[in-house]
Amino acid sequence: MSHLHSIDKYGGRWTNEEREKFFVFCQLNRAIPYPKLCDVFDALMEKYWRDNIYRSFIISVYPARNEERIAEILKKIGYRFPNQTAKFMVANGWVDAIFLKSCTREEMVQSCKGFGYKLASLFLRNTREKNFAVIDTHIKWFLKEVGIDIRLSYLELEEAFGRIACAQKMSMYALDMQIWEQRRKK
Repeated sequence: MSHLHSIDKYGGRWTNEEREKFFVFCQLNRAIPYPKLCDVFDALMEKYWRDNIYRSFIISVYPARNEERIAEILKKIGYRFPNQTAKFMVANGWVDAIFLKSCTREEMVQSCKGFGYKLASLFLRNTREKNFAVIDTHIKWFLKEVGIDIRLSYLELEEAFGRIACAQKMSMYALDMQIWEQRRKK
């Protein structure tokens, strides 16, 4: 899908650096339109990844100062929730390539600050081709349209979405992308 950011790829071979960058991408993915998410991520990578933002000042003896610095950077590049996301990024500074390569969804939800099933599913679906749904606004609209009660738990919604995808002989990823593309055109 050419409309996706290059870091937002599905499957294939991921380097440790790509996984770490995608982890940052996922941390930024909170109540923000996709084009804005991509712009913020690109600005962050262009201006600060060279300085090793992920390691040099996230992991440090002065986490409060690091939160302020990250929040300041996020504000400068127009991010909507800079303070909360900065806290999450500092709290997740311990996450390394080994964890990102081997963790389960439950481990990610339990261990990574600010990660629920949606972000953990996004990360694992894309980097390891796990058959998880990313229950976001467009999927909830779709489920509601087909008569599913969207007040169900995340895992129940994912199960319902999986049944629909299976009935259509599609992966959850393929159905997700089809719905997302349809919603973008509206």
